[in-house]
Amino acid sequence: MRRILPLSLCVATLSLTACDQAPVDGPPTTDDEQALHDFRASTFPDEIPGYEGNGDITLRRASSNGGGDGGVDIILWDVVGVTAKSSNGTVVQQYADETIIAPETGETMCTTTISSDGLFKELRDADGTVLFSSMGLWTFDGAPELEDKNIFQQYQELTGRLRFSFNSDDIVDGLPHSGDAMVTSSEPVQFASRWRKLVIASLVDGYCGSDGLDAGH
Repeated sequence: MRRILPLSLCVATLSLTACDQAPVDGPPTTDDEQALHDFRASTFPDEIPGYEGNGDITLRRASSNGGGDGGVDIILWDVVGVTAKSSNGTVVQQYADETIIAPETGETMCTTTISSDGLFKELRDADGTVLFSSMGLWTFDGAPELEDKNIFQQYQELTGRLRFSFNSDDIVDGLPHSGDAMVTSSEPVQFASRWRKLVIASLVDGYCGSDGLDAGH
């Protein structure tokens, strides 16, 4: 499955390296960067009771990413109850106890775990590989490794692995105010649960039964 890679970050995983620029080599210079640098000082509730972004949502291609061209509203997925449906009505994911299940077979495709340091909720595929890790306003590629790193090294690691930021109702490729909005939600998702953010990441990047944003939508 082809992953849509960040345009402005250097992402390194065990199987793939894609670099558009060198990793950060200086201190944070924007509020977005500072927030990522100071993530340990921030408090992010895992779930806000009644928060709209944890309920039924429709995900559309963002106008900055080709959505709404000529007045056409490009719907990608509807996440309703315990299912996600593509624009043609096909159920692509089913959910139970923060597990993603294949609708036709009932087979478990992806599961969630908590990272060993307790900071991240992780989405793993059927083989146990960590696809994404979610914390606060961000979702990261793979499993960030923060142990035995100083604060600046942790900041480098998080910046290098940053996949999506959740800014109001936008799912942004990279940092909230400097990255490109890829997808827009019908409800705010900035403070949605980590589980909901992992579900959105899997839909957009084509995992756990989804064909992804680059599948001709």
